[in-house]
Amino acid sequence: MENTSVLDAIFDLASLYESNHDPNAAEEMYKRALEGRKKVVGLEHPSTLDTLHSLGTFYADQSRLAEAEEMLHCALQGYERTVGIEHSTTLAVVQDLGILYRFQGKLSDAEEMVQRSLEGFEKSYGSDHDSTLKAAYNLGAVYQDQCSFEKAEEMYRRALIGFELAWGCSHPFSRRVQTSIKETRERHSVLYNHLLFYMNQPRVRYHGHGISGLEGKEQMRLVTTILN
Repeated sequence: MENTSVLDAIFDLASLYESNHDPNAAEEMYKRALEGRKKVVGLEHPSTLDTLHSLGTFYADQSRLAEAEEMLHCALQGYERTVGIEHSTTLAVVQDLGILYRFQGKLSDAEEMVQRSLEGFEKSYGSDHDSTLKAAYNLGAVYQDQCSFEKAEEMYRRALIGFELAWGCSHPFSRRVQTSIKETRERHSVLYNHLLFYMNQPRVRYHGHGISGLEGKEQMRLVTTILN
């Protein structure tokens, strides 16, 4: 049976393979570390839960969303039982699940989880901590996908102010938020202009004709708004 030092090295090797863009080798090492840690230290040991979390985010990066969700749920349940619902490691998994739900199109679930992480980080670390600011940014992204553009920009601006104060306007995080604010305004403008157009048209049923400048789900939200 492999001891904890060997398992730690296997886990580190998995992370190295992942960073070097070798997903097959990374997955093999993550699984080996996970199975070994389950046997040696148990399912709810911090190292085992860390491996579940890492394997979950690895699967998410590989677009293997169902497998990612399974791993992250297992990690979350373990962290909640062992360190509590407000611990930073628990909140990190909560946020990752929220991001995963967003990619799956489960926007209500995504909002709930990212909001929970934001409130938890703010309570533990304060409003200007990196973790809080990143959660605010991720909540803004969920709102943008929901076409709640004003709420999205509010969250983005909250994140941007914090990032610029901490790292300056040219930092990659600051630039990323600046781009997101620009995209939100553009999508809001497209939605607003199309709403104005349709408000001046006879009331008709939607027959699946595309609306340029909007993604498919945004088109359906727009049509639902008009017909209701």
